[in-house]
Amino acid sequence: DISQHSISELLPALKREYEKARDIKDKENLLAIIGNPPYFGGKSQAKTDVIDGELKKYKKGLNEKNIQPLNDLYIKFIRFAEWKIERCGYGVIGIITNNSFLDGITHRKMREHLYNTFDEIYIVNLHGNMRKGKGDKNIFDIKLGVSITFLVKRQNITTKPLKNSKNRLGLPKTVKYFSILNNNLISRAEKLSFLEDADFSKIQWKELHPAETPYFWFTDKDLSLEDAYKKFWKITDIFENYESGITTGRDNEVVNYKYFNSKNNQPITYRTFDERFIDYNLKNIDRHRIKIMKHFLIKNEENRGLCFMRGINNGINFGHIFIVNKMMDTNLCGARLYVAPLYFYNGHKENGIYEIEFDDNSVKTDNFTQKFIQNYLQKLSFKPAPEEILAYIYAVLHSPVYRTKYIEFLKTDFPAVPMTKNADIFKQYAKLGQKLINLHLLKNLPDDAKIRFSLAGIENNFTIEKIGQSGEKLFLNVVEDKTITITISGVTEKIYNFEIGSYRPIDKWLKYRIKDHVSLDVSDLNHLKNMIVAIKGTIATMQKIENLEETYLQ
Repeated sequence: DISQHSISELLPALKREYEKARDIKDKENLLAIIGNPPYFGGKSQAKTDVIDGELKKYKKGLNEKNIQPLNDLYIKFIRFAEWKIERCGYGVIGIITNNSFLDGITHRKMREHLYNTFDEIYIVNLHGNMRKGKGDKNIFDIKLGVSITFLVKRQNITTKPLKNSKNRLGLPKTVKYFSILNNNLISRAEKLSFLEDADFSKIQWKELHPAETPYFWFTDKDLSLEDAYKKFWKITDIFENYESGITTGRDNEVVNYKYFNSKNNQPITYRTFDERFIDYNLKNIDRHRIKIMKHFLIKNEENRGLCFMRGINNGINFGHIFIVNKMMDTNLCGARLYVAPLYFYNGHKENGIYEIEFDDNSVKTDNFTQKFIQNYLQKLSFKPAPEEILAYIYAVLHSPVYRTKYIEFLKTDFPAVPMTKNADIFKQYAKLGQKLINLHLLKNLPDDAKIRFSLAGIENNFTIEKIGQSGEKLFLNVVEDKTITITISGVTEKIYNFEIGSYRPIDKWLKYRIKDHVSLDVSDLNHLKNMIVAIKGTIATMQKIENLEETYLQ
């Protein structure tokens, strides 16, 4: 820091560093690549150029539908740097990037490729995912977590891996990891101070063994519960058919707050508690998912769809779980969500154990797999209805104990559910799960006199300009001839900040309507009140589920 030291004091140190660097350059033909590449999913301007071709090595054998995370520019930079080192034969890379590649499931082949290329890998995980909130700060003014990675390929050492890639001919591979959070460095000031003062040789590294883990993890994971978790029923082994939600590619044109004057007009759950309308002309929608969504195009909206996510983006807490009775947008909770209908309509599933005929002679069948029916349902001493099974699953997925204890596994794949064989325990969870389903569909809501609003001074439709929350009140500033404030009582900070997935539903619902200058009326305020009642009820019901601890394991 020149401001704190005189030039005469700095010159000897600078000279020594210069001489060291000069000696290395004079005596060694060393390739060193350093960088801080862009952290966003940009598209290459040269689709046929070398790096887009080389990037296929990170995708080979993935068998994933969504490989967009591997097209991020920072991933391309890493592949470019690795490719240059491979061509040279040896060298060093030092980069600061988005940290999603350390444990993203889509990045597993990338990690394996890096592991096989380099002799030594050092990772300083600076974390800082601002989407988590609550303490963990970023060293930059961005929301994405950050890491510093050093990759070393030594000269004249064979790097071809032995069987199972556990080591290579010659010296064993080295992967060392340091988590700044695990060392209680949380604030930006603490992290920057560490980076300024840290001695690389004295960092308390944690040695990793990626080749001994299922996905070549570049983070320190506690997998001690893996054997127990593997016995649970994965969601995709319970439900036969599931698919991502709708992606229109043109929301501004085909999604609206009010009805479309179109024969294709259909309701859609666009965001949590945010129901809109879609002009469902399949020719104008990028990914309409009609094979799944058609089972929600029924009278009375009686079908139910379990919405869930595969893994967790960027370390976000597990919570991308919701229920719908309409078609749904894939970004319902702030990330790509899948939906599994409870029922399929107008069809017959051979050997289905739940089959109901309607007055119009149509048939609905459950969407359970034969594996689940034969290996779980048919072995029970009791016979739960499909709605009860869904409710039980929904309760477990909302258990704070389950979400915390099994977080390492929930981060990387579809959630798996412990399916109890105890009838009494099953019914306890199913009862609470059904309560959550009703709350999230805004059905049979309880009366709550503490949550109320006043419309003093407002006569017609209105638009909201600003929102605020303080104490147990939510304030909506409405601008007409003069500024009027609508006050909603009973809205605590905990209710207002409650998250489902990546969103705070109350805040998100209001800010969408501020951004789009939506004209509101009393029915909209009643809907907002119902949301608040539902979220308050969700918090209380999740506490009851938590009090059951892990009885679902019985």
